[in-house]
Amino acid sequence: MKYYNPEKNLVTLSNSILKHFGGETYHETLKELDDILAKKEYKKVVIFLFDGLGTYIENLHLKEKHSLIKHRAFEMSSVFPPTTVAATTALLSAKYPAETGWLGWSQYFPQIDQTVDMFSGRNSFTREYIEPHPSKTYVPYVDILDIISHLPSCRAYNISSARVDPNGAKSLSHLFRLVHKALEGDEKTFIYAYWPDPDHNIHVYGVKNFRVHHIVRKISRKIDRFARKNKDTLVISLADHGLLDVEPIFLDEHPDLYELLINDDFLDSRTASFRIKDVEKNGKTFETLFKKYYGDEFDFYTKQEVIDEHLFGTGKIHPLFPSLLGDYLVVSKGNKCLICPKKFNKKVHKGAHSGSALEERMIYVSIYNQ
Repeated sequence: MKYYNPEKNLVTLSNSILKHFGGETYHETLKELDDILAKKEYKKVVIFLFDGLGTYIENLHLKEKHSLIKHRAFEMSSVFPPTTVAATTALLSAKYPAETGWLGWSQYFPQIDQTVDMFSGRNSFTREYIEPHPSKTYVPYVDILDIISHLPSCRAYNISSARVDPNGAKSLSHLFRLVHKALEGDEKTFIYAYWPDPDHNIHVYGVKNFRVHHIVRKISRKIDRFARKNKDTLVISLADHGLLDVEPIFLDEHPDLYELLINDDFLDSRTASFRIKDVEKNGKTFETLFKKYYGDEFDFYTKQEVIDEHLFGTGKIHPLFPSLLGDYLVVSKGNKCLICPKKFNKKVHKGAHSGSALEERMIYVSIYNQ
């Protein structure tokens, strides 16, 4: 619980949604949202999740006059690590990453001895698709949309970008149109709508780029317009995490450290997990060298420390969780990210997330039509 607020985060918010629609909850709910939902009988609730639009990014690009700022209701944290795979899955499952087994962008699966990009199912190094899809095979989960859609007189929809779903929205305006159409009718309705920006552009251009500025202000205008057209709907806008501009560290700059790794790092560039060759023999050497070279920039954990300190959350731990962790975990404290050439053979991101900085952890929730 060191890197997230156990009372106010994506999981407790998701459990509040389950509670509102009459479903069983897995964890405590989020009091601030419970209080809002209790004001009246909201039949329709929409969550818009704008990837990467955390508190820091909003503050960089919006002023008090802008809609998202004016409708801020409360601030909360992401989960750990604050990265899309772990965070959006936490929201959709109402469970922590340690419970779902969705820990980071790429994960090592000992069952197939491969490191896999969780969403696409591709090998993180060779880029080949793996069948059957490892994430769906080894760490499937039930999402809250499935749960709500099976409750009496309830409907639930997952609407996202065409980058995620071939039948999804081709533009931000299209996303809002699809959500508006799905709200037609009188049944109790929950909609989760996902958009991949500003995260996508921040990775490429950095947090202060004019493209990002335009995107954030456009989101604020569009959601305000949508809420005005759907006054009978409680509209919730949030992010999965924030981002900050980063500086890369190339692990192979220290051959004595790099040669101890099995197949480079995995999870994410700012929260990275490592498997070590003959860990019983070389584990202490790796720890000593890593702390020598990067100890000022990263927190360092053994696998057992990660488990004992509940870094990835509480609840009923997934049976595969220990095997998905690797031998050691490091978490960036500042603006550094780890790059391993075998995995990152393309342009290094200017903006990134998944570490412990407040810029990437904190999220403001804006609510319309209370």
